Amino acid sequence: MFAPVTTVDRKTVILAPVVSAKVVFRGGVGYRSAADFRAKMGDVQGPAAGTVCRGVVLKAQGLHFLQESGTGYFLPFTTPDGTPIMTKVATMVPPAPQAA
Repeated sequence: MFAPVTTVDRKTVILAPVVSAKVVFRGGVGYRSAADFRAKMGDVQGPAAGTVCRGVVLKAQGLHFLQESGTGYFLPFTTPDGTPIMTKVATMVPPAPQAA
């Protein structure tokens, strides 16, 4: 599955694959209003540890972010020093039907 995404420059629209990512940081993760680690949204509760989120991956400022489907908010995969916050999880794809 692919989703349209506006790149960080807010000028280019691309189709990017939708991925699933699990929050692994025990304190959860805060939503960002942009693909910028400093743009944390204090007024919106982010996903808790163990939550699986879906969206598209973008890279900005040397970090990877998940732009969550539905909300459009951004979630960082790591802190700027490399501490893991989220990790991609495999999604099951049904096998193609076999010809008879």
